[in-house]
Amino acid sequence: MSKIIGIFGLQGSGKIMLMTILGRLEQEKGRTIYANYHLKNIPYEPINTFEDIEKIRNGVFLADELWLWIFARSSMSKINQELTKIVMLNRKRDIDIYYTAQLSREVDVLLRNVTTYFVYPVIKPYTMVNNRDNSKKDVFRLCYRYYDLVGNHSPNITCIEPLNVLGSYYDTKEEIGSLKKTEEETPLQKGIQLEEKFCKALSKLDFIKHVELIPNSGIHSSWNFDVIAYLQGKTLAFDVKGVCESRVYLSDFGRVLKDKINNAKSHNALPFIAFPCNDRVQLTNPEYWFVCPLNQYSYLLTLSSNPAYKKLVEHSIRLVEMDKTSVLRTSP
Repeated sequence: MSKIIGIFGLQGSGKIMLMTILGRLEQEKGRTIYANYHLKNIPYEPINTFEDIEKIRNGVFLADELWLWIFARSSMSKINQELTKIVMLNRKRDIDIYYTAQLSREVDVLLRNVTTYFVYPVIKPYTMVNNRDNSKKDVFRLCYRYYDLVGNHSPNITCIEPLNVLGSYYDTKEEIGSLKKTEEETPLQKGIQLEEKFCKALSKLDFIKHVELIPNSGIHSSWNFDVIAYLQGKTLAFDVKGVCESRVYLSDFGRVLKDKINNAKSHNALPFIAFPCNDRVQLTNPEYWFVCPLNQYSYLLTLSSNPAYKKLVEHSIRLVEMDKTSVLRTSP
């Protein structure tokens, strides 16, 4: 019987490692492996385009960061339509789907509702004892527990091999990009991708503990922001904006910005406007983003049109410099 398995956890918890090892076990049973990330020492079919998705049949699809592809905000996009087809036809096509995400609510509700098992990995220290000389060696092992649809769970299961062996089957530094497009992107899709890249850049900052991408810019959520970041004792809320020609596409003015400030205050969070540099070659790098503090004294509240890029830069700081500024020491 075909199954859909979601693997959840924060960065460094072993999600990709666990998914890869489960995929290797399936491949050893003779099944075809499809993956949207590079596997080493495991034969597989790469999935990069819409045409690639159509060929997934009679096998196992390993999908890292599936929320980038079937994200709730893109429910009318080509990406969502294609992946929904796989989800709904996985039994007819004899496909098992393994996917990763930091949080289950980050993926489309359709996918959550048909997920068979919810798996939570954790990397734990372990002491190995040599039976010959009783010498001890401290290593790390990957453990996991899974839950079914009604909440029943398994005991902790430990992968036997050490982490350096488990990690030899994929590129631990690879970043998963959005699915390649074969047709022109809509403004909504471009906006979603911009938010995704900002999330990646934000998550690379050492002082950030967790990043959450909010579906539909806060629609059906208590937040009026695109991205929420959590750090020690503080919460940051970001409204991600694009850059067009020499201006930042703010789109929100006056009362709307004041409402955002009040919304952040209700969550005890610090609000910011985030926008990319004009040089956009590496938008998953925090060096290529600016953030502008949003407060009741901001000059943005006085504007009725999109601000000039250079002007907003003067009132902003580089994302990579956030932890070195006084703004993070200010209470919301």
